[in-house]
Formats: sequence, C-alpha cells, structure tokens
Amino acid sequence: MKVLVADDDPVWRELLARRVERWGFEVVTAEDGEQAWSAIRAQHGPRIAIVDWQMPVLDGLSICSRLKRSLNVPFTYIIMLTGRDAKEDTILGLRAGADEYLTKPVDMEILRSRLGVARRIVESIPPPEWSLPKAPGYEVHRLIGRGAAGTVWKATHLESNRSVALKIIRMDLVTREEYQRFLREIEVTRSLEHPNIARVYESRIDEKQCYYVMELIEGSSDLRDHVLRQKPSQEQIIGLMARVCDGVGCAHLNGVTHRDLKPQNILITYDGIPKVVDFGIAKLACPEANAEDVETLQGVALGTPMYMAPEQAGRRPDLADPRTDV
Repeated sequence: MKVLVADDDPVWRELLARRVERWGFEVVTAEDGEQAWSAIRAQHGPRIAIVDWQMPVLDGLSICSRLKRSLNVPFTYIIMLTGRDAKEDTILGLRAGADEYLTKPVDMEILRSRLGVARRIVESIPPPEWSLPKAPGYEVHRLIGRGAAGTVWKATHLESNRSVALKIIRMDLVTREEYQRFLREIEVTRSLEHPNIARVYESRIDEKQCYYVMELIEGSSDLRDHVLRQKPSQEQIIGLMARVCDGVGCAHLNGVTHRDLKPQNILITYDGIPKVVDFGIAKLACPEANAEDVETLQGVALGTPMYMAPEQAGRRPDLADPRTDV
C-alpha cells in the first residue's frame, strides 16, 4: 500500500520515508502542500498520508479541508504531524479532517501502530464505484455530494424518467440527533411548495434504508461559488436575494423557521434560479412539534457560527422565530 510522506523539512522527510519503507509500505514523498495534494488526487494515488501541518503553498489543514470537500478522491487516511502540542491545536487538526494527530519528535513505534490501523481502515472501505446505493424504482448514477454520515446521488425515476437527487444516510453512522434532524428535514421540506425551495418527492424510512428523493438542481453551485465565478452586478444580487426571500417567506407563512440560512444552503440553477435547501434544523411554529428538539438541544448552539443570530449564539434555540432567518 502506498503512503504519502509530505514534509518541507528534508531531514524529517527522509527519516520518515526510510522508516515507512522498512515497514513494508511503498512511499511517495512531497516537499510542499501542492505536491502533496497532487499526489493524493493522482489516479491510484496513496490512500494513507503523513502530512506536516506547516508547509509552503498548502498547509496540512488546507489539504484536509480540500479532501473533505472533494467528491472525486477516494477515502484517504490523514496522519497530521506538527511541533505544536497544545490541546486546541489537536482539536483544530482533528476537526479539519485529520484522522490522527502526532507531535514531533515522532515516536516511531506509535507511528508504526497508527499506520497499521490506517491500513486496516483503508482496506475495509470499498472504492466509490462499489458503493452505489439501491432504491426501488430508481436507477442511481453517480455521487454528487457527501457529508459525515450521508451522501447525495444523481438518479433517475424509472417510471417518469425524471432526474432526481437521492439523499441517503447510513443508519450505522448517524447519532440519534442527526437521525431526528434528517426526519425533520423530510417533514418540513415536503410541506413547502415554492419555486425557490428545493422540492421533496418521496422518502423511505425503515430499518433497511433511510433516504428521500428531491428535485435535482442541475448544474447547481451554492450562492458563494456562484458570486465568485459569475461576478454578478449589485442589481443581479438583489434579484437573487429577492427570490431567496420569497422562498424563506413561504416557509415563514407555513410556520417554519429555517435556522441555518447561509450561502452554502442556497443553490443556484443553470438558469440563475436560487433554491433554498437543508431544513434539517428547522423549527416548526407549533410548540408540540419542537418539544423533543428543545428538550434535547437546550443550551446547544444550533446553526453555523458565522451566520448565527444572537439567540442562536446564546444557545437559546427555543427563542428562534422568523426574525432569526431575517
């Protein structure tokens, strides 16, 4: 099995490469982050990577972040190396997507044991082409998105020949709270009919499968990427946001507060039409519908930190209402 050793320090790079080869691995080396990322993306590239935190061009955190967002790179086990051993740095590295975090000078026996664990994990995860899900009445084509415990696939409804997006979660990986959010997303989105809200067609929730089928937003990019690539004028941005407000307003009129509005949850179609998505932490107007939500999440900040309203950042999800989205 191939192992990438990426470190801009030639002494460490050579030392690690020699040891890893001695343990029976094939070694690929990189002296900066750009070389490391190219090696990981290469066809039949290394699926285990020892990556230094601080490197020229791309640092280790950036590589982890890119790997998490990439849909075309197979699972890669990342061991982050750094001279910084503060608890906050360890947490930051793991949250960025690293699977292991070791400080220099590295204990070689610990590294050897970590590589053994990494090998077993990589060998147990099948390539993406082996993992095509099956859904009755649909032909599933390819992966178009993924998260920690869920994936989104392009599929065709066989009876109508309609292209759809199939969002599926792995029941063996989700927590109870994540499962409840998935059910909430289905419940809320199916209740909303608006041209600026992605539509849900059907769902299946049982002990075997947990998925829903939604409108496929062809050629979509999120609002942030759309603005960066297309560079719309101020008038065009106002037009986009007016449609977003129409969609969110429809939700509010139906007693739904989104609670996680951000550019990543607004997809733009080929035709420039915005679609609001991801009602996973939405709040319903009727108190009984949110009883479990409030009981479970009281004191927990719901949403995305850079886009939170004060009541969310203050860990009072029970106070959220349409003003939160505004």
